[in-house]
Amino acid sequence: MIIDMVKNDLAGDARGGFISPHLKVLAAIRTWARGEIQDDAGDLGGMSQPTISLICKQVALAIVAHRAHWIKMPQSVEEQNKVIAGFYALCGFRQVIGAIDCTHIRIPKVGGDVAQYYINRKGYSSINVQVSYLV
Repeated sequence: MIIDMVKNDLAGDARGGFISPHLKVLAAIRTWARGEIQDDAGDLGGMSQPTISLICKQVALAIVAHRAHWIKMPQSVEEQNKVIAGFYALCGFRQVIGAIDCTHIRIPKVGGDVAQYYINRKGYSSINVQVSYLV
């Protein structure tokens, strides 16, 4: 689905060697998903670290160019009120009409009985922060 969406945005010229849009998307997603050093993703496809860096930027920009297809905010007052009621029913957030995913913010190591609650899947202490748009 992602490849089909961005393939025309990634179909550059063949200077320096052609890399298909399919391979660009896969290399970028592998790099982002694994959080690995760019050399590792490049080794699998015979690409250099600078090439992987450029590919990650190209794929990110191509995905962002299609953001309006995926990111929509309620436009009318009626739509806004429906979403506000939904957020309140779901989690008690008042006057919220949208949320933009979450991110882990690194924090100093937490001690005591609750320390394990702050260790994320990458093994460091963090808090998961959600950004919301308030009316």
